[in-house]
Amino acid sequence: MKPLQGIAWLLALQAAGELLARAFALPFPGPVIGLLLLLLALRSSAVQGCVGAAADFLLAHLSLLFVPVGVGASAWVMACASASGGCAPETAH
Repeated sequence: MKPLQGIAWLLALQAAGELLARAFALPFPGPVIGLLLLLLALRSSAVQGCVGAAADFLLAHLSLLFVPVGVGASAWVMACASASGGCAPETAH
């Protein structure tokens, strides 16, 4: 349950950062403000435990997050190769 609470903390702080950026027309992106809020929130041991559990969970499954990118890149290379006979641009002789 702690990893889900940690992910909820991360999403809530990112959303709070986005709301602050839009409400006050700040020149910083909302996720950056959310990271600053997370830095402040990590002083609490309750937040540390939850976010730490979420980080451990995400790091343990990090390789799975790269599968869609790898499939998309290989599909793009195959589509490019079939459409133009190869991905490298032709040179003039």
